[in-house]
Amino acid sequence: MEIKKYPLPGIDGLIDYSVTLKSDQMMMISTTDKSLNRIGDKIIFSNSAYAPFFVLDMKKDSVYQVNYTPQLTAAAKKGGYPKEVDSEKRFKEVMAEINSEINFQAPVWDEMTKRFYRFSYETIPGEITEEPSPESPEQKPISKVFISIFDEEFNLIGESLVSQLTQIPNSVFVKDGKIWHYVNVDDELGFVRMDFELN
Repeated sequence: MEIKKYPLPGIDGLIDYSVTLKSDQMMMISTTDKSLNRIGDKIIFSNSAYAPFFVLDMKKDSVYQVNYTPQLTAAAKKGGYPKEVDSEKRFKEVMAEINSEINFQAPVWDEMTKRFYRFSYETIPGEITEEPSPESPEQKPISKVFISIFDEEFNLIGESLVSQLTQIPNSVFVKDGKIWHYVNVDDELGFVRMDFELN
């Protein structure tokens, strides 16, 4: 029945990307995806807007920031978006711009190879219409998908464009040393299985 608060070092320097729609008809807030995943004795906190992520080491009772510089993508969204808009059309325009920049997924752990894998992607801004905007990853048209590979100490050891992927990896997990993710095949459950070799 105790709560312990851990400050995240460096988080104050990271931008909180959120947009609020305020109009007479509605109020809506959209922000970036945040993930909290436990892997062994570590808890990883990541954000889709930027490369750095945080690790809570429960054995050492400490928190630290993992910084790395991707060579194939930007390290973060550029920012500078309006914090508040007053029309649904403008809201969709801003969100399309934000989503078209780099988006990072949460790292996943491979116990067999002792590696972390992290996907990132850019989407294609679609035409702004009156129709509801697609929200789930498999509905968004993508431009490029990338993978970053880390060793167990979170050192970046490889990167690659994954040109074979035509949609954003969804519900990623690792099994038997291979990366799996869910796909919808004519409303049936299917999986894409990937294997990578470091040169």
